[in-house]
Order: sequence, then C-alpha cells, then structure tokens
Amino acid sequence: MATPHVAGAAALLAQRHPGWKAGQLKAALVSTTKQLDPKQVPTQVGTGRLDVARAHDQGVYADPGNLDLGKLAYPHDGGPVTKQVTYTNDTDAAVTLALTAPAEFHLGASTMTVPAKGSATVDVTVDPKALSDGLHSGYLTATDGTVTTRTTLGVYAESPHYDLNLHVTGRDGAPPSYGFVILIDGQSGAGFLAILTSQDHKLRVPPGRYDAFAAVYGTRDTPTGVEQVDSVLMADHDVVVGADTDLRFDARAAKEVRLHTPQPVDRAWLMVSYQRFFKAGDHEGSLGAVDFFAGGNERVWLAEAAPPTTGRLQLNTRWYTYEPLIRARVSGLPLSLSPRPVSDSRVLSPTAAHASPRFDGMRTARVVDVDTADPTALAGRNLAGAVALIRTAAGVPYEDQINAVAKAGAGYAVLWRDLSGGFRPAVGEDLPIPSFVLPHEEATALRAAAAQRTVQMKLQGRESPTYGYDIIEPLTRMPDGLDLTVRTKELASIDTTVNALAPGHTVGDMRMGFISGVGYVPAFSGVTLGWPAGVHRTDYVRAAPGFQYLERATPAFEPNPTGSSWDSAHEQYGQPLALRPGQRITERWNTPVWRPGIPAGSPGIKTGFPGATRTGDTIDLSVSGWNDGGAGHAGIYADVYGGAQAKVYRNGELFAQGGVLAGTLPVGPERATYRLTHDAQRAAASTPYSAQTHTAWTFTSSHVDGDRAAALPLLQLDYQVDTDTYGRADKRNHLLGLTLRQQDGAAVPVATADLSVSYDDGAHWTKVRLERIGAGRYQVHLRPPTEAAYVSLRANGADRAGDTVEQTILRAYGLK
Repeated sequence: MATPHVAGAAALLAQRHPGWKAGQLKAALVSTTKQLDPKQVPTQVGTGRLDVARAHDQGVYADPGNLDLGKLAYPHDGGPVTKQVTYTNDTDAAVTLALTAPAEFHLGASTMTVPAKGSATVDVTVDPKALSDGLHSGYLTATDGTVTTRTTLGVYAESPHYDLNLHVTGRDGAPPSYGFVILIDGQSGAGFLAILTSQDHKLRVPPGRYDAFAAVYGTRDTPTGVEQVDSVLMADHDVVVGADTDLRFDARAAKEVRLHTPQPVDRAWLMVSYQRFFKAGDHEGSLGAVDFFAGGNERVWLAEAAPPTTGRLQLNTRWYTYEPLIRARVSGLPLSLSPRPVSDSRVLSPTAAHASPRFDGMRTARVVDVDTADPTALAGRNLAGAVALIRTAAGVPYEDQINAVAKAGAGYAVLWRDLSGGFRPAVGEDLPIPSFVLPHEEATALRAAAAQRTVQMKLQGRESPTYGYDIIEPLTRMPDGLDLTVRTKELASIDTTVNALAPGHTVGDMRMGFISGVGYVPAFSGVTLGWPAGVHRTDYVRAAPGFQYLERATPAFEPNPTGSSWDSAHEQYGQPLALRPGQRITERWNTPVWRPGIPAGSPGIKTGFPGATRTGDTIDLSVSGWNDGGAGHAGIYADVYGGAQAKVYRNGELFAQGGVLAGTLPVGPERATYRLTHDAQRAAASTPYSAQTHTAWTFTSSHVDGDRAAALPLLQLDYQVDTDTYGRADKRNHLLGLTLRQQDGAAVPVATADLSVSYDDGAHWTKVRLERIGAGRYQVHLRPPTEAAYVSLRANGADRAGDTVEQTILRAYGLK
C-alpha cells in the first residue's frame, strides 16, 4: 500500500504548490518525514514515516532528501568528496536552522539562515583516508525547534578489492556477441557474474582463490533473425587475486563435443552441467551447478583446463537422441554429399520440422524446386504429391510457404536456406503435410539435379521413434573437447510403452539420472510429448557403477481440465534403476488398475511415498493415491478433477482426517486397532477408469522400541489384466490376476483373499472363484456380458494376524 499512499500525498502537495516540479515534491515529502526508532539506521527505515501534514504545512524542506556520497574505491587514497544539500524556505519569514550529522560527515556550517521565499546551501564532506571499510550512514538534521528536516547520508568505503580484467575471445576471433563469466570463491562462497557483450570486461573482487567458469555463445544472422549456433564452455579453476589481475579465455582453443551411437539418430539434445565442490573441514559442499542445454543444430565446444588444485570438479554431459523420424535418399547426387552410399542412391540427412505430421513406412515422390513458394508463381501448378523444395525467404513465415505448396497439391515440403548447415524451423501452427529440413549443401545439389532431370526421393517415415539413446558421461576435469563413441555392449536397454487414458490422448515419459557422490544429474531425457499412445520404444542407457535412473510417465492430452497440455496430475513414478551392461528391462505405463496403495520395492528418490511406518509412538503415513498397474509404480494425482478424503480411526474413534493419507501422527504406546480409509473420485474428463475408489486398511499396533522405523502391516492389492493401448480388455474372455501382499518390511504372512466383480458400476456384484497360483497370488477368467463396457472390482484380503484390506474400484478398466 506504500505506492498509493505516497502518490496521494504527492497529489495533495502538488495541489498546494502547483508550480513545483517532481523533484521538489519528492524532496519535500522525503525530508519532512516523521522519525521512527532513533536506534534504526537509514538502511532500515529510510528517513522515516511519511508525514503529509508536515510536508503540506511546514514550508521548509531539504533537497535532496537522500544524499549519496558514493562508493570510495579501495585503497581510499583519493581526496575529500563534497556534495551539497539545499534548504528551501517557502514561508514569509526567515528561519535559522541548527545542523547536525554523524562525525564522519563534515558540515560546511553548524547553523544556517534560510531567507523567506529563498534558499541556502551547506557542504557535506567525507575524507576517504579517515573512513574504515564498509557502509557509513546517518542523518543530517536541520531544525529550529519547530521546523525540522532530515536528509539521509551515505557513503561506502570499499574493503580490499581489485580489478579482475576479463579478456574473452569468441571462436571466430572476434569479441563474443553474448556470454558470461561466473567467479566463485570456494572458501567464502562469494560469487560474481560478468555478462559479456564485448571482448573486455572488468570485475571488482576481494582477494582470494577463485574458480572461473566462462560460456561464450556464437550467433549468426538468418533470414528470420539472429540464431544461436554454438556454445563454448571454458574454465580456470585456480584464479588467484591479490592485486589487479588479468584473466583470459579464448574460445578458439576449444574442441567440439560429439556423440557417436551404434544406430543412426536425429540431432542430439545435450545438457552439460558444471559443478564445483569444496571442502570446509570434514564437510564437502557444492556451491551450485551451472547447466547448459543445447538442442537442434546448436553445437557445444569445450576448452581444456588444468584440474583444480582445491576441491573437485564434476562435469556431467548428457545426451538424449532418438531414431530419425524421417530418412531420405535420392539417386544421382554427387558422391561427396553421401555420408552412407546405398547402391546407387545417396543418403540425405533430413530433420523433421516441428509440428510436422508424421507417417510410418516407405514412400516415393518426385522432387520439384519451387524456390520461395510464392503463391503467385505457384498459381496453376499441379505439384500432385511431389516433394516441394522450398528456399526460405526473409519475412515469410515457414508455415505460409508450406501451406502454399500444400494448396498446390504437394505431398511433402523440404525447407532449406542460403546458409551453411541445417536448422530447426519454429512454426506456430500444425503443418498440413510432412515437412522437413535439409542442410544447404544437400539442398543446393538436389536443386541442381532437379533442374536437369526427374529426381525421385525415397522417404522412410516414423510416426514415433522405435529407439533412443540416453547417454551420461561424467567427467572430473574440463577436457579438450569430447568425442564419445558408445557401443551396444556398454549399454542397458529399457523397453518402454506408454498407454493413454482414452482415445485421442497423446503421452509422454521422462527419465532422471543420478550418480553416486554427485546426486541428481540436471538433465531431463526421454521427454516424448506428442507421441501417440501405446507406441513402443527401446531406450539404450549408460550402465556403469554408481549410475541410477528414475522413470516417470504421464498422459498429455487436450482438452485438459487443468488448462495444461502436460497432465502432471496423473504422473507415475517408477523405482530407481541400477542397471548392468546388457541388461534389458520392460516398463509399461498408464495401465489399469489405478488404485491407492504402497508400491512394491523402495518408492525411490522422487516418488516420496515411503509407505506406513511406526517409530516409537509416532505413525508416519505416506500412501500414494493413484498407482497404475505397472510393477512398483507410484502415482501422483493432483486433486484437480475430483475429491479425495482420508481418515484414520483409533479403536473405532476418528483420530485424524485430510485429503491424502500422508502425515505424522503421535499415538499412545498402548496396543490399539487402527483403521485407515481412503475415498477418491476422478472426473470423466480426466479418465474413464477408476472413477471412484474406496480402500480401508485395518491393523493393530503398539509401541516400537528403538529409533528405527518399523513397517506397519498395511496389506496391498495388485491387479494384473491384459488391456489394449486405451485400457480395454477382451470382453469375450480375459484373465484377471490378483496379488495380496504386505508392504515391504512387514513380515506378517498373508492369508486369504476374495474378489467380486460388477458390470453395471456397482449396482450388482458377483463373487468369483479365484484360482490360487502361488503365495498371495490368484487368477480368474472373466467372461463379461456382451453389453458390458466396464469392469468394477471389489477385493478383500487378510493376513494371519487378522489385519485386513478391502478395496472397491468402480470402472477399474474397460472392455472392447
């Protein structure tokens, strides 16, 4: 509320003095404030609290209301610094003011007479040689007993600091167009940042030993604006400052970061994380990480640096790349353009455009050069399924060019531009035909060939990739570039299928990486938003001691009741994976049956659902509300589509309640019977499945000795059913599996289970005969009636100590 109060006060003052300028209004308001606690300094309260009446009526004010005598650079060997304060008297009588200020601020006079309708000035001086290091502040007070003004005074005497002169050269030998240098003192933790917009830059820093990290970005002008083309990362781990110092970074010495994979891939997305660790006594700590993301055609370069002599460096590089969504070959192009000749064809290196429709399979079409796809030039032309070769033009949106050739009948669009290399065009709308980009060198050769004869292009498309590579390479020093070749025998593979919640939904998955001693590797991989549901993909990941991965998946769909295309409300997390070279695992996500519970195995680093435990006389609950049918998956479901209600009963009396089964409950030491209930519902706009769930756990518990958490006997129900991409089982005959188990760590053996099914949303239930196929494992063949669309489930289980679980799930899965 400060702004409207001050604005109103200024308006009142301007009404009283219509001829005053803004500076006069400000000075009058600031210098006539009401003093607050005298023990408080200007950096805490300024000049005081606004006093509108005094500013309006007093008629005497000081200008400026805040006097800054500046920053005095170390070693404070300059001469005195003097500035002035002017007093204005707008009344009809002269006033004589007594002036006082802190001792370090020398006043030119101790009293001053300000004539009626006039002004008078006093000098305020500081002597740098007489000041101790740090900030000095106080008030210049002028008063005659009735009239009072106050001006804040301030001066900063710099502590020992020196110039660190930065000399940075880009890869082209010119000053960088953009970049930065970060300087960190490993002992004090002090950090400094220089934004580079020229070759030379200066930082003022205290004496110390610093780690310096530099990033320089290369750009070039394109028909559609400035494009970033490379990032150069450099470091100097031992910069000692005890006097004015020069620090040089030359990007011309850097070498490129490259990845070579066993199978062809699209251009890689790369994250580089730079993290320095320092020791303080027996403790090692990190002063944070600097992360760099490069995608598309941007290239990354590293300049070699000597290893640090203090602390240690963790430099993590991480790539994610996948099978090309489009491949192309033509006949008759110069051999030099062919990275992989196939019989008499030449393999090109296309890149699918953003928002391009995708297709599966092989297609062949003739190539037609349409230059810039000017609609006037295209009038009357019949491109009839051709590959339109389009040269980009300044000021013409890519989508307009593609729409123009599509209107003329083209089946495919190829963009290129008059600059070396390729690019990733950003488009603002879905494109009408499959569209991709060719590098300048390939496009110009193709254009020349098409001008002389009919050129046929063979296209192989993928609606979504069938494989990808997720490669982490941890380093402990800045290398001289990085040329990394990975081989299949070094990798583990993760076969992933992500199902949708309903037809028309698209899906996504993500993988996080962890390294022992480092923690989270700050790079996301496997982000596949926009892939159709149910598509299978094999990701090859780096498998090495200390590496762990954590998978998560979610549907992403439109329309979304949250207003977001990424449906984080349905996220599912898996278990931490420590993989061996050659190991193969399978993950299937977003499969029925969704229900609350505690996943088997450690819930992992990010899931945050350690289950139900007791330590002494405290019960800790953390039960996930919407686990899917995947083994060990923990579901996070935000309460955005419906409601959830959790309750805890102790010996039959309500003890606690809330929206989720999570929290810490102090309980008595005596043995008691507890009942936990969880009731939830999801709206049809979210998903047709598990529309309503009711789960109740009953168990007994008493004091636990020691300080280790003991798992409570919360029985869990898992379901296994073979469904299609959209969660539908065969209504003619399908197998349903049921597993009754304890949460991990609870030792009481399971005893019995039973199951009932309903095909009319719970109006009528039929108990089924379960076939026991192992300890706590059952199955039953279901033959639903032909008119049934969903299967609802009601299961019960017990262990040998009498602990129980009961669970009802309406519309657990669909039928087809």
